[in-house]
Amino acid sequence: MIRSVRAIVREPKWPALAAGTLVLVSDRAFEADAQQRVFPATLATTPTEIYWANPENLLPYSSFLRRQPTSKFWMLAWKQPLLSEGAMVFLSDAIKQSPGPKPFRFESLGEVLYYVLEYRLDPQKFKICCVGDIAFARGSDGGEVGHQTAKPMSPTQEVK
Repeated sequence: MIRSVRAIVREPKWPALAAGTLVLVSDRAFEADAQQRVFPATLATTPTEIYWANPENLLPYSSFLRRQPTSKFWMLAWKQPLLSEGAMVFLSDAIKQSPGPKPFRFESLGEVLYYVLEYRLDPQKFKICCVGDIAFARGSDGGEVGHQTAKPMSPTQEVK
């Protein structure tokens, strides 16, 4: 039997489905052999239009706030004055919404945006940070050139 499950769009790959959008999709989309296919999805609030979604770009709602990746992740930092001498303060516990020196690590931009909207946080109080690995390779002139493996957020992108 096929049933619908809720999922969060990870990255803004479709113009109609922004990162953080909650959709309904077949539970078969998250089976091990389903990653190479696309599945029909509808908005969870108004299931009128059908979108074709790749399971790799969907976070099952059952995994929301349950995993904290170590190589590429997103985090929320409380805004501080530019020249403040104190240590940076992060959202440390996503469930309790408590600040601390160690950040809670979200696995995608979509999970962060959904979290901010779902928990009704004031986006003016936070900065969104993306952390990823940097690999070095030899440039054409023989010098080392850094290549970022995590895609940074566009300066024009903001939490709405």
